[in-house]
Amino acid sequence: MRFLGLGISCLALAALLYKLDWQLTRAAFARASASSLLVGVGFTALAYSVAVFRWQVLLSTQVQVPFRKLLSLLLVGHFANVVLPLRAGDILRPVLLRRATGGHFALAVTSMVVERLLDVATIVVMGAVVLPTIQAPGALKTGLTIFSWVCLGGTLFVGFVAWQSAQGSALQLWADQSPLINRIGLRRILVPTFQALSLVRNGRALLVAFSLSLVQWGLAAAGVIACVSAFHLGLPFTAGVVLMVATNLGSAIPSAPAAVGVYHAVGVLALAPWSVSTEDALAVTIAAHLTTVVLQVGGGAIAAWHEGGTRVVLQQVHAPPDEAPPSAVP
Repeated sequence: MRFLGLGISCLALAALLYKLDWQLTRAAFARASASSLLVGVGFTALAYSVAVFRWQVLLSTQVQVPFRKLLSLLLVGHFANVVLPLRAGDILRPVLLRRATGGHFALAVTSMVVERLLDVATIVVMGAVVLPTIQAPGALKTGLTIFSWVCLGGTLFVGFVAWQSAQGSALQLWADQSPLINRIGLRRILVPTFQALSLVRNGRALLVAFSLSLVQWGLAAAGVIACVSAFHLGLPFTAGVVLMVATNLGSAIPSAPAAVGVYHAVGVLALAPWSVSTEDALAVTIAAHLTTVVLQVGGGAIAAWHEGGTRVVLQQVHAPPDEAPPSAVP
């Protein structure tokens, strides 16, 4: 899978850079407004803060973790996603939370799954709102509409399965009492997982989490809109929303770390309905990408240092549980 992602990224970069005029791209950066780009960074940072608050709300159904600790773990996870392949940060986050709280690994994984479901649902809803305003070929609109509905349908299906599992009934009883499950050693994984799914039954927590998702992605869209406006291309705000929606849905495509190549190719395609040149679209996409990556790398490096250093963090991931006792939550 790692080599597949690298291959797709290389192909995307080759297609993007074919006949590209770098002089025009540099000229686009030269006329960009630094203040608008800084505003974009600010909105993106606020979006991350809301994401941490949402994670805290989901976890609060079973465990209380301080905001600052969750912020540190979130940033370390994003940092790992940028520098390591296969989105290793998504594995790192629940492992570090287990070390910090003395358990709750299944709850951490479940909360992250719910996060992804809320993210996809929110992004698709935002895309569906702005899609009718795009002046694009009918075939492109149809394709985007179908893709959005497929994503939303898959999200709702997984959410329904999780909700059914959270009812505890048949599936949890089967996992708890099945001789086959006990024999192959899956009971210690499945039973805590079904117990962790109890957060899906908490309607108030889910409603608050979904409301926070709307705020989070609204702030993320505002950050991208600020980046788009920095280049003075005369684009409507919906162009920034479409760019945000397309690049985030495009993150599902296997790619190199930090989605290099794939992110930029998707971003250039997202701005095509407004007849933006490849050079200008690439400059905008690079700027929007950097506002996120700078926060992920910079904030993640500081958070990793706060957790004891990158080497210590990685040792915690790979060490057996009995050799890496959980640290206290500050």
